[in-house]
Amino acid sequence: MSTRARSILLALAVLLIALNLRPAVVGVSPLLTQIQADLGIGSAVAGLLTTLPVLCFGLLAPTSGTLIRRIGLETTLLAALVVLTAGILVRLVPSLATLLAGSVLAGVAIAVGNTLMPVVVKRDFPHRTGLMTGAYSTMLSGGGALAAAVMVPIENATGLGWRPALSLWAVLSGLAILLWLPWVRSSRRAGTAGTARSAAPVRGLWRSPLAWQVTLTMGLQSLQFYSFTAWAPTLFVDRGRSAAEAGLLLSLAGLCSLVTSAATPVLATRRPSQFHLVALLVGLWVVGYVGLLIAPGSLAPLWMVLVGLGQGVGISLGLTLITLRSPDAAHTSQLSGMAQGVGYVIAAAGPLGLGAIHDATGSWTWPVVALLVMLVPLTVAGLGAARDRHVGAPPAPEPEPEAVAAAARAVDTVPAGDGAPRLRGRVHARGEPVSGASVTLVDDAGRQLGRTETADDGSYALEVPGTSALLVCAAEGHEPVARRATAGRADVELAPRATDEPIAGR
Repeated sequence: MSTRARSILLALAVLLIALNLRPAVVGVSPLLTQIQADLGIGSAVAGLLTTLPVLCFGLLAPTSGTLIRRIGLETTLLAALVVLTAGILVRLVPSLATLLAGSVLAGVAIAVGNTLMPVVVKRDFPHRTGLMTGAYSTMLSGGGALAAAVMVPIENATGLGWRPALSLWAVLSGLAILLWLPWVRSSRRAGTAGTARSAAPVRGLWRSPLAWQVTLTMGLQSLQFYSFTAWAPTLFVDRGRSAAEAGLLLSLAGLCSLVTSAATPVLATRRPSQFHLVALLVGLWVVGYVGLLIAPGSLAPLWMVLVGLGQGVGISLGLTLITLRSPDAAHTSQLSGMAQGVGYVIAAAGPLGLGAIHDATGSWTWPVVALLVMLVPLTVAGLGAARDRHVGAPPAPEPEPEAVAAAARAVDTVPAGDGAPRLRGRVHARGEPVSGASVTLVDDAGRQLGRTETADDGSYALEVPGTSALLVCAAEGHEPVARRATAGRADVELAPRATDEPIAGR
């Protein structure tokens, strides 16, 4: 099988896994009224069925990095899919305890899957980060929208009841297991699982201001999503609409989010910074919320379209920032665990907080105002996370003397272009751009003069001093390259290390 075919199959497997990361939780919401009537439980206990998984998302996400180091990324994802399938099927047992247990198991599995998706994209699709992040975040949103739309029709059409209807999602997770198994076996044959297990954990991430900015961006946008989604139907019903109309308005927001979920990561990777997307996100939500406050009647569909577009930008930008602010897959794993761990704990508090504000005021005006106020810290955190920097970027490795000498003999100088004191270029490997490669300038004594990393399209730019300097380029899995450089342009072609097997070709 060709490398291209293997890459396509890997992408399909990743997208199918992403499609499984919402239905087991979101599919419960349309059936809550029937579940309450069948089990004789109140709203508080019924709320646990949706709150427990979100808490699991946050509390267990940081453990994913440890699992990767112990059993490998592919095996960890496989285990998560197995646990997810078990959590779905255990709900067939007719008791409240097993229903809650199934929700916890699903939350545990999805917490791991949420955290590892950015790691897979960073590691296996380094040249297509924006495209793949857009694709899998769209599958996340699409899986939730699909579950919300089809659960009641499936139950009515089959006549099986809500328990068997919920268990049907095990078919989808079982298919994901079958499609992922070949990659688990391939990783074990190639020895990549052992490499993952022996990798050292990233240090100092929890002390990094940039890591906290990414974390707060992820958490505060999630708080907006879960808070609004939980209470929007009730808001519309209290203002005179039918439950069916309220559900259609919420579905409209979900459908609109699919558009921006797909587009946002692609737009994010086209620029070094993402300030424009933070502004777009906040602007859409401000206009949507203010519209719901001052003109909630006939214009409600317009406001829900704007809110839904903002939700798509929010989740995709939060996930994309995790990969863009990480220099390598190890940092992506740790940052993903931190951002989603803390983030989903913040998000779980949102619906409870808005409900408490409504109970205290008897109105939906102040809960919506609270959402507007929470956009202020989201803006501050988002602007910080949008800066073109990496968390804990490791120093560039020293070039081997033989490589430096050979490169210096082969390329003595680089043409100076327009004479500006900057060096620009792109880094490629086998004709494809290399993102996250370290590009360093050192003088003849080995002192570092400047350093940067390549963008998603492989481009870089460095200020060049007036003295003689070496350009050193290094990337994971590739031989380092060193050459003499002056102001102008220098494109670099990297060659894979002979002992490394390309991941996408497994």
